Amino acid sequence: MQRENGPIPQICRMLRERISSGEYPPGTRLPTTREMAREYGVSLVTMSRAVNELKRERLISAASGSGIFVLSPPENRSSGNHFTAFIDNWRIIRNSSDESSGHYFAHLFDDMVLGIQERCRELKVDLELRFIPEDFYEEPGRIADFLHCYTEKATGVLAVNLDALPLIQEALPEIPLVFLHAGSYRAEHLRYNMILPDFYMTAFQAVSYLAEQGYRRIACVSGEMVPEAYCLRVNGYRDALTAHGFSPEEARVFLCGENLFQISECAERILELDPSERPDALFCLNDQRAIVMLETFRRHGLRVPEEIAVMGFDGSAAALRQSISTAPQPFRAMGIRGVETLLMLRRNPGIAPLFQMMIHPLFIGSTTRTERR
Repeated sequence: MQRENGPIPQICRMLRERISSGEYPPGTRLPTTREMAREYGVSLVTMSRAVNELKRERLISAASGSGIFVLSPPENRSSGNHFTAFIDNWRIIRNSSDESSGHYFAHLFDDMVLGIQERCRELKVDLELRFIPEDFYEEPGRIADFLHCYTEKATGVLAVNLDALPLIQEALPEIPLVFLHAGSYRAEHLRYNMILPDFYMTAFQAVSYLAEQGYRRIACVSGEMVPEAYCLRVNGYRDALTAHGFSPEEARVFLCGENLFQISECAERILELDPSERPDALFCLNDQRAIVMLETFRRHGLRVPEEIAVMGFDGSAAALRQSISTAPQPFRAMGIRGVETLLMLRRNPGIAPLFQMMIHPLFIGSTTRTERR
């Protein structure tokens, strides 16, 4: 039995107060268990027990490797709609080239969860978050058992970044189901209720902006091992140049690996170019590249944006904090749209699958100049 004045009840009481006061509103991602243990001056085991206690009270949701989120208070939930959101962050981290890249993408995708929670709270939809386990895809029976376990009362399901789409659809034939996918478009997606980011049009929009500001030597910083998502961004880059009167020969793509050292080496290669041959603007296929490019150029005295402009891709918190111009992904809006689509499917059962692609307006920071001539 826990002592009333022991550390666990005290930590729970302080966290409840921070949640009820609005300091941690619904949808907030809390610090990690380790970070909170340091903040409250307790062991990791004690802090983990406090987190589990708040999970039992349904004040927070938490799963190893996926984050701790504040849930909507029970009094704001409606019994009319009960949605379950299944979230796969393990696949993102596991398929990334290194740990820093994995966590970079996982934090970006948190915005989808926040969008889902935000819209459910506004529409008084009862929401249950479930982070899938690492062994989820090991066998088809495991997938169906896990989904059935947490959808007994569900009136709608959101599948965030999950693979094995046919098996998931087959396991939940009677429940409205919407897939939110942070990857690139595939032909099979047309068979499902699917919401995706439009990588091609987002890249086209970013490069068009650079061209419209008068940049004439716009290069792209891509990856050595190019996934589908990067191919779409590169195609958007090339087509935007063509649409603005550039010849195909003027498209320049610099290749580099995914880790910070490899990106820095690529920046060094660009610095070594003769100024007359050096790009005057870089379109980077993610914000990690843009951040490292910016840091390397400034360390060597190359002025940004006066001598070279930098445009990122993703809209990460780190890029926004540094006022890096970037093409944000519409992940929060996708989460909101997913909830709205589920409600529409409930009102209109039996309609054909809905395939939706979304973009977000550019964020223009201090690394690009406007009306450059």
